[in-house]
Amino acid sequence: FGFHSTMGYKWLSPPRCIHEVDFGAYGKAALSNESIAVHSLPVAESGRGHALVARWLVWDTMEKQRMLGAESGYLGRALTWPHYVQALSSPTSAPGAVQPLAVSAGDVVQLEVTVRQAGGKRTGSAGPEFAMRILSGDPEQPRGGEL
Repeated sequence: FGFHSTMGYKWLSPPRCIHEVDFGAYGKAALSNESIAVHSLPVAESGRGHALVARWLVWDTMEKQRMLGAESGYLGRALTWPHYVQALSSPTSAPGAVQPLAVSAGDVVQLEVTVRQAGGKRTGSAGPEFAMRILSGDPEQPRGGEL
């Protein structure tokens, strides 16, 4: 979780952008209440996925010259702001148990991302809300919970 952390972890799939928001324009025009997209995430490292981690990155301009996020030098934001973590559990886990999700390098995992804005939001948070889940090969059979 940024260079300030001593926690041992490895990314099984390289981090990538799944949604962009221009806060300079956000809320100035009508927003859709909810949108759902499925993103293919290639698995680069074999291992056991314990969590789905989403991170905020904020750029100074749409040209992305300066960034604030987990890798920035500003300690306060790196520790408190940019991470959302959702536990993952294998579909073979016993009721009440959480077993990590096994993946192999070369797999492609489907990530369903729901973005809620305006009247579709479920909390009073500023900006959009996100819900994420890992899908199995069958989109009707989720392999993880919402984030």
